Amino acid sequence: MNRVSADERQIGQALVSASDAALARVVALVDALPKREMVDRVLDRARPRLRKLRPPRPLSAVRLLFLPLDGVIVLPAGWRRGSGEVPRSALAPIAGALALAAPGPMAAIAAEAAGRNFDEMAAVGALGIRLWALGAQALPARPPAGWEAATGLRSEDYAGLAQLCIGVWQHAEALWGALAAAEEGPPEAVVRAGLAGLATAEEPVFAAALATLLARAAKPGAVASIAASMVPRARHVAGRALDRVIDNALPTLDPEDPHGTLQRMDQVADLLEELETSSLGGAPERRERLQKLRHGADKACRAAFAAGIESQLVEPARRMSAAADDRDVAALEDSARLLKALETAGRRLGPGDSYERAQRATAIALSALQSSLSPTGLQRMDLARVAEIMCGREAAVRILGRAPAG
Repeated sequence: MNRVSADERQIGQALVSASDAALARVVALVDALPKREMVDRVLDRARPRLRKLRPPRPLSAVRLLFLPLDGVIVLPAGWRRGSGEVPRSALAPIAGALALAAPGPMAAIAAEAAGRNFDEMAAVGALGIRLWALGAQALPARPPAGWEAATGLRSEDYAGLAQLCIGVWQHAEALWGALAAAEEGPPEAVVRAGLAGLATAEEPVFAAALATLLARAAKPGAVASIAASMVPRARHVAGRALDRVIDNALPTLDPEDPHGTLQRMDQVADLLEELETSSLGGAPERRERLQKLRHGADKACRAAFAAGIESQLVEPARRMSAAADDRDVAALEDSARLLKALETAGRRLGPGDSYERAQRATAIALSALQSSLSPTGLQRMDLARVAEIMCGREAAVRILGRAPAG
C-alpha cells in the first residue's frame, strides 16, 4: 500500500486550509505535471473541497474515463472490498490497462482532449461517449503488470473493480445526458432517460452512477426521489446515495476567505431546503442526518462570521483610523456588505441570536474607534456608513451623534 509521509500529510493539511483561489492555483500547477502520483496523494485531503469548487481542469483521458464513476471514487485508505467504490490509486492502472489493450483509440482520444478542459461540455460529451464505449468493450479481464505495487490492492480485487467500471461505462452515454443537465436539476424526463438502463443493471452499478449524478445535481433530493420510483429496489439504492450526499455536504471553511465561505454556506442552505422538502430527504430515517448537517453548517458559519468581523472589518478599520484613501474605504464597505450577506446565509441555517450579539459588539467596536480617528484616516461618516451596512441605521446614527428622526 502506498504510504503517505509526514511531509505529505503536512502539505495536505496546508491545502485543506488554503483559500479557494490558492487551491485553484495549486491544482492548475499539479495538472501540468507529467508525474503526479505523490502530488495526487497530497491533494487527497482537499478532494471534498475540489468537488464543490470545481476549478477548470484539463480534459485528460484518465479523468474523463472515470467521470461517470466520480461519485464513488474514494481515498485508498477508505476503500473497502465489496463497497461498490473505486480507490483513487486504481484509476491510473485501470486506464493504463485499457491503453495497452486499445493503444490506437486511446491515443487518438487523448490527442483530441489535449488543450481542452472540462468546461467545454460539447467536447467532454463527444470524447467521453467514445472513451466510455471503448472502456466497456476493451478493458482486459486480468490486472495489468505491477497492479499490486501500483494500487496497494490484491490481484483478485481487479475483477470486481473492472466489472463495476464496465457496468457503468455501458450506460454512460445515457447517463451523460443527465450529468450535462445537472445544474438544471436535472428535469425529471432527463433523469429518467439517463437512469433507465442503469435501473435494471446490477445494484452496485446503479448505485455508482446515481451517486455521481446526485453529487452534481442542483436538486439531489428530487433526483433521488425520481430514481426511487423507477424500480422496486431503487428506493433503497437512492436512499443510500442520498445519505452519501448529506454526509459529504459540510465543507471545510477558510476564515480568511469570507467570499468562499458565503458561497459554500449558501450552497449548503440551498441543499438543506431542497432535501428537507423532497420525499426521500424528509423521510424519518434521514432527518437525523439532515439535522446533523444543519447543526454543523450553522456552527461553522457562526464561527466564520465572528472571525470575519474581526479580521475583515474591525481590525482593518482600526488600521485605517490613522491613514486611509478612497480605495481603502471602498474595500472596507465591500467587506461589510460581504459579511452582511454571510450573516443572511447563516440565518438560513440556524437561530439568529449569535448574529445579533455580533452586530451589537461590532457597533460598539466601530463606535470606539472615533477617539482614534485622524484627518488622514477614516472619518466619522465612513465609520457610520460601515456601521449602517453591518448593524443598521441606529448604529450609524449613534456614531454621527444625531437622534433618530420622528
